[in-house]
Amino acid sequence: MLALGDMGELGPDEVEIHADIGRYAAQAGVDVLYTCGPLGAHTVAAYQAAGGKQSANFCNTGMWCRLFSN
Repeated sequence: MLALGDMGELGPDEVEIHADIGRYAAQAGVDVLYTCGPLGAHTVAAYQAAGGKQSANFCNTGMWCRLFSN
């Protein structure tokens, strides 16, 4: 499982960098990917397009915290 938050300090290439991470995660065999934040949606989309199995993006930290508090 890989859990990631947005990296907001990446500048104008932030969307493509987040997508690159998703593709890399799928190619590396990550079986579950969770992201948090609006940029994480690009990571999840690229992960799924590259054949990633199970993934979800959480739009806010409240939902994220509930997932990992149990």
